[in-house]
Amino acid sequence: MWAHYKRLVGNSVFANVFLAAVLLLALLAAFSLRRESNPSIEYPIVEVRVTYPGADPLEVEEGVAQKLEAAVDAIQGIKRYHTNSSEGSAMLQMEIADGYDVRDIKDKITNAIDGIEDLPEKAEPPRIVQLDEDEEVMLVALWGSIPERQLKELAEKVRKDIESLPDASLAYLHGVREYELHVEVSEQRLRQLGLTISDVSRAIQAGSRDTSAGSIELEREPIRPRTAGQRKAADATAGTVVKASRTGELVRVGDIASVRDDFVELERLARFNGHPAIAISVQKSPGEDSITIYEQVMDYIAATQPTLPENVTLSAGFDNVEFIRSQINMITRNGLLGLLLVVITLWLFLEPRLAFWVAMGIPISLGGSLVLLWIIGASLNQISLVGMIVVMGIIVDDAIVVGESIFVHRRRGKKAIDAAIDGLREVAVPVLASATTTIAAFAPLMFIPGIFGQFSKQMPIVVIAALLVSVVECFFLLPAHLNHETHQRRHPRGRNPLVFRRKVADGLETFVDRYYGPAVRWSVHNRYVTLCAAIAIIFLAMGLIGGGFVPVMMWPGVEADFAQAYVEFPPGTPRSTVFGSVNRIERAARALGDRLDTKNGDSFVRDTFSDSPSGVDTCGRVLLELTPTYNRDVTSSEFMAEWSREIGALPGALVVSFEGAQIGSGPGEDVEFWLLGNNVADVRAAAEILKE
Repeated sequence: MWAHYKRLVGNSVFANVFLAAVLLLALLAAFSLRRESNPSIEYPIVEVRVTYPGADPLEVEEGVAQKLEAAVDAIQGIKRYHTNSSEGSAMLQMEIADGYDVRDIKDKITNAIDGIEDLPEKAEPPRIVQLDEDEEVMLVALWGSIPERQLKELAEKVRKDIESLPDASLAYLHGVREYELHVEVSEQRLRQLGLTISDVSRAIQAGSRDTSAGSIELEREPIRPRTAGQRKAADATAGTVVKASRTGELVRVGDIASVRDDFVELERLARFNGHPAIAISVQKSPGEDSITIYEQVMDYIAATQPTLPENVTLSAGFDNVEFIRSQINMITRNGLLGLLLVVITLWLFLEPRLAFWVAMGIPISLGGSLVLLWIIGASLNQISLVGMIVVMGIIVDDAIVVGESIFVHRRRGKKAIDAAIDGLREVAVPVLASATTTIAAFAPLMFIPGIFGQFSKQMPIVVIAALLVSVVECFFLLPAHLNHETHQRRHPRGRNPLVFRRKVADGLETFVDRYYGPAVRWSVHNRYVTLCAAIAIIFLAMGLIGGGFVPVMMWPGVEADFAQAYVEFPPGTPRSTVFGSVNRIERAARALGDRLDTKNGDSFVRDTFSDSPSGVDTCGRVLLELTPTYNRDVTSSEFMAEWSREIGALPGALVVSFEGAQIGSGPGEDVEFWLLGNNVADVRAAAEILKE
């Protein structure tokens, strides 16, 4: 076997071709891999949402939520489910068990929900969706002092333009009011024609199946059936026939009422940096590149801004592209720094040729992992990049061991090819064992079930691929590149022309001879003392973890540049109260940001955006984009604590919460309790007791 291996190692053409192929493929993969914040996964979660206008939470619970639960309770493959009933809407969320096809279970859920026959008449048809993996890339805000209708039309145009970009496919509007059809009926005309409000409402509903009936307003009894927002609905509704006489005379809605297009009667809450605004959320689908989308949108904004009215501005913010770029740049910097340190260190202690080829193990191994990610359709994201950081210090160790062994045999006077063979033979088993045990340690991470497993499996793929390529590089490429005689003959170890390098190498040998060698011999001679010391260190490490001195978390949180405040009021709270509280939260953030210093003098709070999440009338939120982490000494957690004190108490608020958008799980909730019961009041009372 070693004879065949000697011929292979002696053939430097194979080594050079393999090296060039790996580096070229790695370069191609680096430019072809998608770049995104999180890996693309399939969420095993299905949601059913039902809108029930005008119903309080208890009515929604009894009339909708309980019936949804009963319909899906017997479906096999649902791991767990829960419902959330709020004013005017119900949501049923189901988690699909491992091993079941999510789409197949979704079809069964759809059939079960469609079979419900006793939902309230006013409830809208259920919407059944699977939680998607779309990731928000950035937020584009359109703001200015123009009429709301004109601003919405411009925002809709911007949204369509963004979706038509080559690499962007998803964009959604936030902070817009839906169109509503207002029908103001003359009570006197109704009496004259012998009609009622119900007659008018039924006629409108029958004539506009794709929209609701609009808003019918009388002095004493307003009725507001909504439309889907079609701009031409007013003319069509005005021509709707309400009554036909025996003589053929038609009574239309326009004969007894005035019809106009308008917005729903809610105060607008969406604001960008204090200005009324509409936000366009730009998202990526699986297979799309976050950085490419960001660059195309920024180019679009630069080209579109001059075409907008003078008092209208298109701004971009709240993007995660800077984080992705910083991670990629960190990997690049660490890789180059690792190469430099390895080359310098080995050059000081060994010889330049050995230092160079050992250092080449880093780009070769990482390049192999990039190629594998490209082949399997993965991406560059925070998980795969962390995997590269983890493996970077491991892959160079094997090359150092093999290279040092070859170097020792060359110092004994052997020919280069013989030194390469004998040096590798001496350490081949330990090096292979080291790589395989590390692979065995990371391999189980590929089989973790659930959502977390889908996130984490890219790390072991990167690590294992890099280790396998590293083994190939150590066993075949490194000996092939170290089997030349010229370098050894030119620079014998004891006659190196660089005095500093010679002194460092001599100093290391002196340390080995005087201190390290005797210490190793003593440890081997007193093996039981060494064993007890090792066991003591293991127990010490376990004690540090078990005693809580070293905190344990599933995934470390990374400081991000976003913060959010959320406020919720009881059902029926006036919109003005919610609006005032949100403004107060936003002003407090700006005031606090003005007091905090940054390293380059920029504003601590870059941008603010406030709106009602999911259009809930009694809820509001404020999103903040902070100056980048490297430009401030205050963490987002410290900022939010001071932000809360700056706001003070919000009278009447049920919930006031703050959240920092960390990358990763961070500290998170350690324990979560769910209280179950048949009576809502009893459950709430028990929750208060448990909380205390």
